[in-house]
Formats: sequence, structure tokens, C-alpha cells
Amino acid sequence: MFSKYAECLIGLDGFSHIMLIYHLNRASGYSSMVRPFLEEEKRGLFATRTPRRPNPIGLSTVGLVKLTGRVLHIVDLDILDETPLLDIKPYIPLLEE
Repeated sequence: MFSKYAECLIGLDGFSHIMLIYHLNRASGYSSMVRPFLEEEKRGLFATRTPRRPNPIGLSTVGLVKLTGRVLHIVDLDILDETPLLDIKPYIPLLEE
């Protein structure tokens, strides 16, 4: 599956983390104020990681343990199984500062 993208992964294993961009396909509707997980106070939607958003695009930074062929071995994933993955990008800390 997705063998046409195998070559696109070359060099990705040189990064400790990657960013996954995905479609929040099971979320619907949204509220402008939400209560974050394990918190009491409500916050504005954009100050949270709630999946219910005006534009259902998710972003997660995960640790890349290794790359075996076309298989990415990752840690700290917070995405539901079978969530459609839209893109993979290397995490470059310098660009985050």
C-alpha cells in the first residue's frame, strides 16, 4: 500500500521527530470555548488540542524511533486508528523558535 511514496521517505530517519498532518474525519461541529482534558477552566478553541475545530485538520509531533522500509516506528502518537494521514514533515526545532 502506498508504495509510490516509499522513495519520499528516504532521509526521514535522520530526524528525531516528525510532524503528522491528518484529517479529523470523526469530529463534527465545534464550540468556541472548550474544557481541555483534565482541566476545570474553559479556554478558547484555538488554545486547546480539541479535535472539534472549524477546519478539521490535525497536527501532531511524534518521536521517530526508526524507519524500516515503508514503516515508520513512532512514539507519543495521539491520533485514532484509521485517521487519514495527509502529510508527513520533518520536525526542525530551529524553525520553531
